[in-house]
Amino acid sequence: MAIEEPPNCLVFSPDGRTIWGGVGRRLVSWRMPDLLQASQWSNDLGEYVKGWAGIVSVAVGKEWVVAGCQDDSARVFRVTDGTQPVQTWPSPGGSVGSVALSRDEALAVLGTLSGRVRVVRVPGGEPVADLPGHSDEVTSVALRPDDKLLATASLDRTIRLWKRQGNSFYELLALASPSGGVVAIRFSPKGDKLAFLVKNETAVRIWHLDRLKQRLDNMKIGW
Repeated sequence: MAIEEPPNCLVFSPDGRTIWGGVGRRLVSWRMPDLLQASQWSNDLGEYVKGWAGIVSVAVGKEWVVAGCQDDSARVFRVTDGTQPVQTWPSPGGSVGSVALSRDEALAVLGTLSGRVRVVRVPGGEPVADLPGHSDEVTSVALRPDDKLLATASLDRTIRLWKRQGNSFYELLALASPSGGVVAIRFSPKGDKLAFLVKNETAVRIWHLDRLKQRLDNMKIGW
């Protein structure tokens, strides 16, 4: 797979048959294992209107692909057709630098440059919830594999955990980063650990959520 410029993000599809990436202002997919290009869409209008058009975050499900863009929007595509967006969702505040899909792909989470987090319906983009709390850019969002817990990370040096109940999200707690802004978070496949990267660090940090849950239970704080 030859790429003429560094990708902003790369994500495997759940079935492992394709890789999707933001390459400059283009959303590109490649087939596995031959790595031949399968589809491409270019955000030319975003560049014309906003001057910024990069595809900076991608989430891939079985049916939908969500691309976060620097032109203050996110776009949703069908997995079967990455050449044309089905919908364009306005950002609640600046570039959409992080996106996540729920397991059933009914909801998407958008994290923005302004520190705002919005949950929307897929594919229409109707707002479901706006989550306050971060005071700086939201760099990463992640849903636990069972979709019952949402984690949001920010350059404000916090990771916030949100409990999902239906389409509502309630903040459980904010975890402080030890040394700087958080640039990436991921849940383990079992959802019992949360890995994160801190800006300018050369290590991966891991929180054991099962231990944290036990402490909260001892404090009579529901998970």
